[in-house]
Amino acid sequence: MLTHSYRKATEEIAFRRGHLKRSIFSQKIEVVLALVGSRDDLPSYLGSIPFLFKASAMVLLAGGCAILVRAAAIPGFRARPIVALWPTILFLLTAVVLDQSGLPLTGVHPPLSATACVGTIIAASLPAIGLIVAALRRGTPTKLRQAGFFAGLLAGALGAMVYSVFCENDGAAFVALWYSLAVVIVGCIGAVLGPKWLAW
Repeated sequence: MLTHSYRKATEEIAFRRGHLKRSIFSQKIEVVLALVGSRDDLPSYLGSIPFLFKASAMVLLAGGCAILVRAAAIPGFRARPIVALWPTILFLLTAVVLDQSGLPLTGVHPPLSATACVGTIIAASLPAIGLIVAALRRGTPTKLRQAGFFAGLLAGALGAMVYSVFCENDGAAFVALWYSLAVVIVGCIGAVLGPKWLAW
C-alpha cells in the first residue's frame, strides 16, 4: 500500500514538473513569435553552427542557473554562482575569441537589433518567473532576494534559449553581450520580487 502511494505521488510530481516545463516553453515561444516573428531560413538555420553555438550557450546557462535555484531552495546550502556559471562564461569567451564572422557587436540592424534582443528576452522571461518562484516555494529558501535573483536568471536563460531559435544575430560577441545583459536584468527583476513572493 505504501509502495503504491509513493509511486503514485512520484508520478504526480513528475507529471507536474513536465507540465510546468511545457507551460514555460509554450508561453515563451508565443511571446517571441508575437514580438519578432520567425526566421525565413528557420529549417536550414536549425542545423547551422550559429544556432548550435547559441543553443549550447543557453543550455549551459540554464543548467547553471537551475543548479543555483535548487541550491537556493535548501536552507543552509551555499550557492556558488561562479562555479555554476563558469562553464557558460568560458564557452562564451572562447567563442568570442575564435569568432571570425565579422558580424558587428550591435547586430545586423543597429541599434534596433540590440534593443529588440534585450526587450524580447525580458518579455519572454517574465511569465516564467512566477512559475519558477512557485516551484521554489515548495522548498524552504532563507535568502529570499538571492533566491529571487537566481529564479530570474533561470527564467532569463530559458527566455534567451527560446529567442535564440528565432534571432537573426549570430555573432558570438552579440550573443555574449546582449543575451547576458537581458538575463541579468531579468535576474534583477527576480531579486526585487523574490522577497515579496517567497515570504511565508
